[in-house]
Amino acid sequence: MIISIPNGTATRWTTKLWQEAKLPVCSPDNYHIQFRKGEETGFHETYFRKKMGKYIRGNIKRVTGSGLGKNEKEVVKQLEMFEKENIKRRKPSVTVKLSTWGGRGLLKNFSVPVIWLIRDPVQTYITAMYNHSEDFHHYCRKFVSSGEMRECTLKSWLYGPLQYWAGQFKYMMEDEDGFIVRVERFVEDFAKVFEDERFKCYKKFLFENMKSQYSPHVYNEEEELSPWIINYIRERTNEYYEWRKTWE
Repeated sequence: MIISIPNGTATRWTTKLWQEAKLPVCSPDNYHIQFRKGEETGFHETYFRKKMGKYIRGNIKRVTGSGLGKNEKEVVKQLEMFEKENIKRRKPSVTVKLSTWGGRGLLKNFSVPVIWLIRDPVQTYITAMYNHSEDFHHYCRKFVSSGEMRECTLKSWLYGPLQYWAGQFKYMMEDEDGFIVRVERFVEDFAKVFEDERFKCYKKFLFENMKSQYSPHVYNEEEELSPWIINYIRERTNEYYEWRKTWE
């Protein structure tokens, strides 16, 4: 199972749910942002090999040659072939959670179904603000005492997670074979995933816990953020809110 799930969506809870079901879960995309500079540090093939090696069992080909694009395309291809074999077996295998690849368009031509998790972008930002990476908090720490953390984190978040969120929404809407799981309708949408023959084998392990445990925390936006931040994010994600009107 391949899940594209940007940071701040429901990442920690989803991982916990799979772990409680004793199903392996792996997050092998290590595409970091240097928040202080707004720069991407690059794709780390070694990290992917380390994370996925015990599942692919030596079949991960080492990519040689220079060029970020070549490494990415080859590794994505290997993951695609791996998932094809898993689907054929009709048995639960490792669930691969990708926080950046979906938003960067690396899954747009995938020949296996992708489960796209999406959440209200303002809620996503607030969650990411509290739960983000060490580098993110290191950058923001000096602003906490002066009360400027929210403004600081917005600038940092726009370099990374908002870009990935916007890409996630774009490619999700273009994917005709994938599944959209709205965090606000998590159980309802995953029920449809489990109806598919390719994913029925996961239902008995996960669905009951989803129904009994899942209750996404909804932040009070006005208490957490300045009005200009809320408006700034909404203006740049207007397509999401237009789409949301169709299902509310």
